[in-house]
Amino acid sequence: MTDNASNSFVCVQDQVFVSSETCYLRRVDPNTLDTKEKVDLNKLMSVNFASSHPMTDSTGTTYNLGCSFLSGPKYNIVRIPPSKDSNLSGTWDSLSTWACKR
Repeated sequence: MTDNASNSFVCVQDQVFVSSETCYLRRVDPNTLDTKEKVDLNKLMSVNFASSHPMTDSTGTTYNLGCSFLSGPKYNIVRIPPSKDSNLSGTWDSLSTWACKR
């Protein structure tokens, strides 16, 4: 797997990330375009690959589709709730995922 994230820019809560079809998101400073920390969805919720095009609804909740293979092939719907404040503290702790066996 690569950590190159050149497919799309994604706004999650009040932060900007770049993503690709891997399990990695990389935070980007929108003013300087400097890259910041890398978020590994595999470590957070056992998602091996995720779509690089998540959807955000009118409430600010972001949804994405992922898949996992290690415990048997599953599709995962990832839900990231909207931000309650202006930093990422607790963001990744509040993720939820639903697995669908194929």
